[in-house]
Amino acid sequence: MKQISILLLVNLLLIGCSKDDATTDDNNSIKLSCYSVHFWAGEECTIDVLSKADDLSLSEENQNIASGWWADNGKTIRIKGESVGTTSIYIKDRNHSDRTTEIKVISDYFSGNFMEDGDKATIIVQANDKSVQEQIENDLKAIAKSRSGTLYSFDKDSKTVIVNESGGNKYTGSYEWSKDYLTIKVNEAISKYGFGTIDHDSVVIRPDLDLLNTYKLKYPDTPIYDVRLVLFLGSSSRRR
Repeated sequence: MKQISILLLVNLLLIGCSKDDATTDDNNSIKLSCYSVHFWAGEECTIDVLSKADDLSLSEENQNIASGWWADNGKTIRIKGESVGTTSIYIKDRNHSDRTTEIKVISDYFSGNFMEDGDKATIIVQANDKSVQEQIENDLKAIAKSRSGTLYSFDKDSKTVIVNESGGNKYTGSYEWSKDYLTIKVNEAISKYGFGTIDHDSVVIRPDLDLLNTYKLKYPDTPIYDVRLVLFLGSSSRRR
């Protein structure tokens, strides 16, 4: 289990994307490494430019859904999902108006099957007393371990989530998601999490719990500056 004793919150690493294969038979087209991308809103991905990029321009059909920009001195294109939706980004040759290539973009709603892995949870604790800090870290480690193996199945169409706990309990509820937050409601219980993507197959969620004040009350004589738990979820199947 990863333990960090400094203020560090996952913003989060470099976000990847899934590129849907596409080909073009037009010999006059602008050559790219792929012509369509499918990712979650908030993610970014890179497309390589295989044609000469000196005289190429980039335009977004709807930059509220996806934005694009040149990178690596025009050798690559970076694309970011800004909100949920479908749109396109166009690459044009300034010297030949009929030479245009379309990149289709699906900026999707979070979904898929994920399992908590307590061994990959991140613990963030900063306290003035080393023994207190270690005790808090052990507490959070136990919490993460107790949740390890919990399986979540998120369905973006019905906004339904099925939670299978490692102990055998099973719950069905609903969920809401934005680029930075995930809310799960089961019966009348509402759990809120900070949300971040690591790569195509894993995300992290941070329980919206006031752990800092909890441990300040538990150890009133010890200055405690930060207490956070970031849970790791690995994907068994990214899309649904």
